[in-house]
Amino acid sequence: MLIIAIVFGLLFSFTGDQANACDDLSGVKQLMAGSPRSRYEYRGRYVNLAYKYSVRIPHGLTAYDGRDEPRHNGFVLPLGPESVIFASGDPNSVEYNTPREAAVRDAEFLRQQGKKIESQTITDSHLGTLDAVRLVVAYTCPGSADRRIESSVMALSANKEFIYELVMYSPADRYENDRAVLDQIMKSWKITRHGSR
Repeated sequence: MLIIAIVFGLLFSFTGDQANACDDLSGVKQLMAGSPRSRYEYRGRYVNLAYKYSVRIPHGLTAYDGRDEPRHNGFVLPLGPESVIFASGDPNSVEYNTPREAAVRDAEFLRQQGKKIESQTITDSHLGTLDAVRLVVAYTCPGSADRRIESSVMALSANKEFIYELVMYSPADRYENDRAVLDQIMKSWKITRHGSR
């Protein structure tokens, strides 16, 4: 998650008062407010040849990626005004040996951001056929009583070259509905061979 937070922070950042933001989705909002020509749209099967994975975007939903991004490692899937799923594949530059190491580091990162953690669980899971872990963190942000949930699923490629992540940010009252979408994407995850679709 640390990798995805840094990547999406850079990809979707803009000047503004982000100190008061909890889950700063301003980059997603900015992407969506821009011209349709400023972003790619994905429906159905999404294939990322560079990072060797594919997923199925659930029927009726559209995922996006900015056209001007320096690398296209994944997409953002808006689910509602304050709910979003990020999907990504990244080089395992931190050299995690297990997805659990990545989940523990992600939880540390949330604390470093000043979020008040109410609960945290890390459980074994799957991302398609890959062994994975699911991190679910319930938290509030400074100055707010609104409960939020981050649900992340992390897996390593068989050779540990890539780390794959699905990260969902959701208000607590939307979590169960949003989780159903996340679960569909998890089940559809596939590793691809370079050049195949």
